[in-house]
Amino acid sequence: MARPPTRIDPPDRRPAPPAATRRLRLQLCLVAFCLLFNPSLTVAAETAEDYFRQGLAETRESDLESALSAFRSAQALGLDTPQLHYNLGVVLYRLGDLPAAESAFASAAVADALRGPALYNLGRLAEARGEQERALQHYVAAAEQARTSEIRALARARVDALQPAPAASPWRGLLGAAIGYDSNPLLDADNRGGDDGAAYVDGLLWAEARLSGTDGPDIRGDVLVNLRHYPDERDAALQYADAGLSWRLQADAWTLRPGLRGSVVRFGGDTVETGGALGLDVERRLDVDWSAFGRAETARLRGGSDYRQLDGSRHMLRIGLRGGFDDWRLRLRYDLVVEDRDGLKLSDDAFESRSPLRHGVAIALERDLADRVWLDLQAGYRYSRYRERDRGVDGAAERRVDQRLMLASGLNVRLAEAWTGYLQARWTGNRSSVDDFDYVRSELTLGVDRSF
Repeated sequence: MARPPTRIDPPDRRPAPPAATRRLRLQLCLVAFCLLFNPSLTVAAETAEDYFRQGLAETRESDLESALSAFRSAQALGLDTPQLHYNLGVVLYRLGDLPAAESAFASAAVADALRGPALYNLGRLAEARGEQERALQHYVAAAEQARTSEIRALARARVDALQPAPAASPWRGLLGAAIGYDSNPLLDADNRGGDDGAAYVDGLLWAEARLSGTDGPDIRGDVLVNLRHYPDERDAALQYADAGLSWRLQADAWTLRPGLRGSVVRFGGDTVETGGALGLDVERRLDVDWSAFGRAETARLRGGSDYRQLDGSRHMLRIGLRGGFDDWRLRLRYDLVVEDRDGLKLSDDAFESRSPLRHGVAIALERDLADRVWLDLQAGYRYSRYRERDRGVDGAAERRVDQRLMLASGLNVRLAEAWTGYLQARWTGNRSSVDDFDYVRSELTLGVDRSF
């Protein structure tokens, strides 16, 4: 019988539709406007203009303290223009003095040329404080009065995001299909050259629905099914399914989702394990662009008839951070997993542990390459140390320690409003103190997703 993966790593249990991952990232309008020369300025005003230009140069060099000092010196010498107030607001915002930045942007908004970006930035500040109605007012005004298409587009995007969607559907989902090639579907230690590789067909279905009315508690149900079929390697066929029920609670910047889940994993036509889990998802909004998240879960697992060594429990703690910087969207994650399984008893003296302590870190990056085209990069590392020493039939004992590295890159194209095509390459290598669990695997996938 083919050896299944000792730890099934299903896809993200609540994959957001592509539209949710392609939202327009907010950016502060760091626009440096030139001082409009006023011939009535005195000799002292020329010195003020020099300070202003110095402040612009220091801002471009990210020497914010020096820029602030230069702008304040310009003010002290009598310079009082919308351009000065706007650039002063930019520096104060980046230094974290948000009340002073708001005052500066409000002063800059009197100028027609600066009204659009100043109102947009005032909206950002209001949104960061959780004042969505006030932020919406600023964004609407910015969209109407901005002189550039860039500011109008940014403001309209935030208006669309903040305005309640009329008659929103109580459910959403994702349907995906893909073909690909897997160099080592059975995770065979002897298949390092990919001689036993196989083509596959992959299918994904995820759906979530709100089960309660809009006036009652936010109770949701979701289901995920992921199938992979190898026409020439039926022993490697993998099916994963889970379903859950959760209660979404919102309190200021916090979102809590306690819930229950059930899952089943099949490999090569046999059931590997079934399980039930109790979990809590937590998210804390840090500002407009960044949020921290976490999950705690405890699960009871039962192995299939041929996999009773997997009977036991699993406990998991996850913490992470997601947001954006410059032109990148970022997601960081750390997982701690403790498993307590029965293990495989080969004979009275021979035993293989199935109870690892795992530490895992992962990073995912996205960046737009062109309109409707974006790149994603992923990397992950997992360290596993098994609780009991494996004992062979020859009496030798050895503790199993695994180190797994994963690297992936993908090119994504928005084909239509709800359709996304992608090409992904993934490499995985596992180095184990027990030679039988060493493996190298490469996968190339071409697929399409439809969100609804």
